[in-house]
Amino acid sequence: MMISFVLFSLLFNGLLAAEVCYPPCGCFTNDPPHDGRPLPESPDVQQIQWRLYTRDNPNIGSDISLTDTVVPPDFVPAKQTKYLIHGWISSPGAVTYATMLEIKNVMLDNLDVNVIVVDWSVGAADPLYVQAMTNTRVVGACSGQISIQLGSPSGNVHCTGHSLGGHTCGYMGEYLNGDMGRATGLDPAGPGFGYDNDTRLRLDPTDAQFVDIMHTNVEAIFPLGIGTQTGHVDFYPNKGYRQPGCGTSSCSHSICTDYYMASIDASTSCNFWAYPCASDTDADAGLCDTCIEGVNCQKMGYYANTQPGRGTYFLETDAAYPHCQT
Repeated sequence: MMISFVLFSLLFNGLLAAEVCYPPCGCFTNDPPHDGRPLPESPDVQQIQWRLYTRDNPNIGSDISLTDTVVPPDFVPAKQTKYLIHGWISSPGAVTYATMLEIKNVMLDNLDVNVIVVDWSVGAADPLYVQAMTNTRVVGACSGQISIQLGSPSGNVHCTGHSLGGHTCGYMGEYLNGDMGRATGLDPAGPGFGYDNDTRLRLDPTDAQFVDIMHTNVEAIFPLGIGTQTGHVDFYPNKGYRQPGCGTSSCSHSICTDYYMASIDASTSCNFWAYPCASDTDADAGLCDTCIEGVNCQKMGYYANTQPGRGTYFLETDAAYPHCQT
């Protein structure tokens, strides 16, 4: 149903080549590869908001805008800056802005960083999924512009996004010319992205110096996540199929945010060790449970950038939080 709806929306909303400009974030066309899709809505229509949180201001935060270029006093450019971006507001149980606040809290409890939570819930709430899907182009570009205004060294910027938010991180990285330090996709959205080989439409390894992906809902009747390898390292917990403790696709699509938080929280001691694996067949044959330390081992989650492994990685998780087995 979801796939048919997206394809219908793409056809129904096909438009002639056109362009809209939203200074200072740039101009957007529906020339290829964006043809057949509506043009993205403006930052004002989407009511995009950016809020900075730090250890000195962990709860109230400071608003940042495209029009007010004053840098909040608690922002420290020399520190890592973490952008957190939610996905489509499709249902009351969807991973929304509130979940990004939970990740923010875990980050600030364990890391001395700047955290910027991006709220594009108005632009993401369009009942026509394809409009929300294309709105990510503006959210990503404007988030890149915010990073420039703050004076963040691109290498210190790390964007984490769930579902549509994952591809939004890709557009942010594209705006920053691929110099962004890291992009993490938490089960990046599949509908509208997974059926096209043009990487300009989605998060891909050219968008940041290091791109890591969790795939948690790639095999289902209506998969919500993208199955395509899209990063420098792609993790497929439980082969990316239905996740332990989940009875629905939406749960499997969302549980990656729990995995991510558990990987940050030092009190869980979760390492989420993952192992190189070429295929489901190899995983079923027990060929995906070893690695060579210092050569090709990996940790799924926040600390993936501390390990040398690249490519496709498998691991198993438990149903109960914190979900890790090792």
